Amino acid sequence: MSKPSFAAVIAGVKTRKDRSLRVELDTQELGEDAAKLFAALGMQGWILFSPNDDITEQDVPEIKADAGLGNKTPSSRLRAVLRVYWEQKGQPGTWEGFYLTQMERLIDTVKDKLDSDG
Repeated sequence: MSKPSFAAVIAGVKTRKDRSLRVELDTQELGEDAAKLFAALGMQGWILFSPNDDITEQDVPEIKADAGLGNKTPSSRLRAVLRVYWEQKGQPGTWEGFYLTQMERLIDTVKDKLDSDG
């Protein structure tokens, strides 16, 4: 897949509960680069922003991009999100009890969707 390259304006930056950021970009019509962006959905990579055209090869990182999504297993990410949820709810009960209750709810939700024939 060829790499999309286009001019953009940083239209917004929002903080998220897990301290990551959501960055919103505005572009002009992109033509072929739009298809390249859609093809890259869900992939990790580098975004290099420069307000000018002074980007050099030295600006491009040599290591693979890691947005932190690959460091944790999905179950670790779920546990971390549940911990933030517990904290936002005022830490009702113990963390262990809250975690087990929430996991049982999720398990029951999935089990309810299983075919009984299957």
